[in-house]
Amino acid sequence: MKNRIAVEIAGKEFVLIADESEEYYRALVAELNARIDDLLYRHIRTSRSDTALLVALDLLDENKKLTEANDNLRQQLSDYLEEMNALNRRLISLEKKPKPQARPAAAVEEK
Repeated sequence: MKNRIAVEIAGKEFVLIADESEEYYRALVAELNARIDDLLYRHIRTSRSDTALLVALDLLDENKKLTEANDNLRQQLSDYLEEMNALNRRLISLEKKPKPQARPAAAVEEK
């Protein structure tokens, strides 16, 4: 069921229609507004709408970097799993080979 959530972002009111809970979107909006306010505080001459665009750009940058890091981790995991499977196959093949027979100890001659 879709939730209708009234929020205020950068001083403008919006009604969001979303699948996630209201608490989830309220937390997102709070973080977004905090980022906007922080940037406005540091750059007093920037308008709220320009600041919101800069925050959006920053968030897209973070998302892209996290996506790339995630893709890299997935590739590493895939490589490790492939290596582990190769080692398991090698171990199984070694376990199937007949073991060499132990040689009897050399007889010692007494004089």
